[in-house]
Amino acid sequence: MTDDEVYRLSCPDRHVHESVFEEPDWEHVHGEMAKVGVNLRLLHDEYRAECARRHRVAMGYTKFCEGYGAWTVANDLTKRIEHKAGQSCEVDWSGPTLGKGLAGPTTGEVSKIYLFVGVLPFSQNAYFEPTLDMGERSWLRCHVHMCEFWGGVPERTVCDNLKTGVVKHPREGEIVLNDAYEALGVSDGLNQPSGVGS
Repeated sequence: MTDDEVYRLSCPDRHVHESVFEEPDWEHVHGEMAKVGVNLRLLHDEYRAECARRHRVAMGYTKFCEGYGAWTVANDLTKRIEHKAGQSCEVDWSGPTLGKGLAGPTTGEVSKIYLFVGVLPFSQNAYFEPTLDMGERSWLRCHVHMCEFWGGVPERTVCDNLKTGVVKHPREGEIVLNDAYEALGVSDGLNQPSGVGS
């Protein structure tokens, strides 16, 4: 061992660097992340506001994200999932509806806006499409537009247990898709890969 390594082992307290930043309550942050519509940007804004109220120094957003990532790894709360390019696509409707909705130009009637989301997990390349409903026709149309946008079809399309596409999702056994979704051929590995390599 070098002299420096021996010194660090024999006098560890001399090498501890205290941070000038207020340490966030990572357990609270982790609990909040489980809620719908909550993200790290929102939690960082709340943390900064709390630091300002208490006259403490807040860390920047990047350091906040790195700190949360390190905390989850240290507490075995995350598992790294390996993805291959073009192997799968994850689709769902976004949680809450968008804003106050869309007002009709002639009647002024306000309609809710729903958001279809498709993501390629390997590249995190995402496709979003707003719709006026979460019906079957909108669901299928969004899938077609998503594949056209990406210029190819992944091997598998993974959807949540939503009624628009899934009839039955048993604990064990095969997922049962509705007829129209199965006929589209994008779910449950029904189609062949055709070059989505992002």
